[in-house]
Amino acid sequence: MRFVGLQSIIVRFYFFPKVRGAFILVREKITRLASLLAFALLFWSIGYAQAYESYVVGNLSKTRDALLDQRSHLASKMDEIKRKMNDLDKQLTIIEGYMRDTDRAINDIDAAIRRAS
Repeated sequence: MRFVGLQSIIVRFYFFPKVRGAFILVREKITRLASLLAFALLFWSIGYAQAYESYVVGNLSKTRDALLDQRSHLASKMDEIKRKMNDLDKQLTIIEGYMRDTDRAINDIDAAIRRAS
């Protein structure tokens, strides 16, 4: 029985142009309404995004300032550590020189002992 009703709708649609025209008009109205709603939603979302643009820019600006402060702090720490490393490297070079002098003195004494025996 369902098919009978469906068949009668199909028959009316194809064989009676007024019904077909009314159906097409309704479909066009629905399509037009849907497109208008889509455009309205699009423009509303653009306006919503622009309203928060200044808020986002403000937060990004604060974050950038904080990162710049952090960078300058890290750069000063890095310079301080490099300075300490250079001082330690100088001390290491001096101590290595003392070690070479001590090794030479030990070798000289060992050579003198070998010659004496």
